[in-house]
Amino acid sequence: MTMKAVEATPDDAAAIAKLQVEGVKAAFAGILPDELLDAGGLDLRTRQWRGWLERSKTSTFVTRDQQTMTGFCTLHPAPEASADGLVAEIAALYVLPSHWRRGLGRVLSERALIEARARGFSQVVAWEFDRNLPARALCSRLGFVARGSKRPFLEGVHGDVFEVLYRLEL
Repeated sequence: MTMKAVEATPDDAAAIAKLQVEGVKAAFAGILPDELLDAGGLDLRTRQWRGWLERSKTSTFVTRDQQTMTGFCTLHPAPEASADGLVAEIAALYVLPSHWRRGLGRVLSERALIEARARGFSQVVAWEFDRNLPARALCSRLGFVARGSKRPFLEGVHGDVFEVLYRLEL
């Protein structure tokens, strides 16, 4: 069965929020402290996603298996973009844990890259946790290159967590 990524609508907000809550707990267990894995709650995230989906500069793509949302990916202009604004960021990519290792991350990422090209971006960046090896491997398989830039995401009593910058020239 071939999965297709389609544009999300504000009506998808609750399903995206639920998938993100599940995805964060599964993907970042052992990387982030438990209190961050549970932060936000489903109601807050649903409201946030509805707002994000209503913005015109953010593109969110979803995959579904029958009626169940199985993954999503969000693309928007990068906050640290160059003055010409030609840098996009894949800011979120989550797949339902029961659907990991089925190629959905690739399907969603490739759809975001098609959108980035269509919107005239010349580069796409993604920040990945340094200890999230599956996400880093996906970036490499898609042609992203780690640029050596690292930034702290969390520092303190729970240990330090850093993000690594990946960049893809379009």
